[in-house]
Amino acid sequence: MKKGLIFLFFLYFLSSSIGQSTIVQTSKGERLTILNSYEEAKAIPPGKTFAMICGKCKGVWMTIVKKASKEHLAWFDSSQWQNCPGLCKGLIHAKETKSHKHLFLCSHCGEHSAFACCGS
Repeated sequence: MKKGLIFLFFLYFLSSSIGQSTIVQTSKGERLTILNSYEEAKAIPPGKTFAMICGKCKGVWMTIVKKASKEHLAWFDSSQWQNCPGLCKGLIHAKETKSHKHLFLCSHCGEHSAFACCGS
């Protein structure tokens, strides 16, 4: 699992430098799409899995996207701070760039330590 998170974290940086979503395959054969913007998160269809991962403290928050509830979109709100899903007890904050990409920082783990993804 540790190698998988490190691999996903590496691919997050790769996708953020390219400027497009990256699809990765986990060791269990699942495909994950790393999300770079609010629009990508909003377009996730109901029934798919959304996850916020803090790569440094290896915390994972997951939910199934529901039609009526869009709780996963709160992670992309730059005016809110969310609890880090890891054991560091930090707060995750979204920061929107000029190109409308979202970068996530954890108050304990540092900038670019967290990323959002969904099951594809």
